[in-house]
Amino acid sequence: MTKKQRPELLAGCTIRMATGCGNMYVTINETDEGIPIEVFCRLGKAGGCASSQTEALGRLITLGFKHGMQISEIVEELRGISCHQTLLGKKKILSCADAVAQILVAYTVKSDPKPEEPPVKVVTDESSIFHHDQVMAEVEEIMKQETDKSSATGACPDCGGPIAHEAGCLLCHSCGWSKC
Repeated sequence: MTKKQRPELLAGCTIRMATGCGNMYVTINETDEGIPIEVFCRLGKAGGCASSQTEALGRLITLGFKHGMQISEIVEELRGISCHQTLLGKKKILSCADAVAQILVAYTVKSDPKPEEPPVKVVTDESSIFHHDQVMAEVEEIMKQETDKSSATGACPDCGGPIAHEAGCLLCHSCGWSKC
């Protein structure tokens, strides 16, 4: 496969999503033709194993894009991966990898879905047109969704630290977050 060279200047968007490890920020940059060329994934808190794994996800997705991999292939591999730091709410986030898959799906929203089709559709080829306004509307919808902090399991929804169950409450000894 032919490796695509990175231009000097790229446009893109950054999407924030709450995960069991804390807030994740995924930046997707694209060519002038609207084709994604690189992804940067970062957790809101610095350091640690989850942060390094999240950065590695972005690097590998970028490598896939440079070699012609489709978003749908990446989503298929990442969607549904779960870990012990699942975050439940209006959107179920099973892991950081699952969050990246959900963000990539949101990025590839197509216009005018048919009634029998789900409102989010994965683009399966690079000839599909990128609709910036529709993607931004989907991103805004994701950001508006409140995550139910009381249903977090395994990790603090604020800092990503471990949650302890004490006296009928959830408590984070790292940052002080609690839910009774």
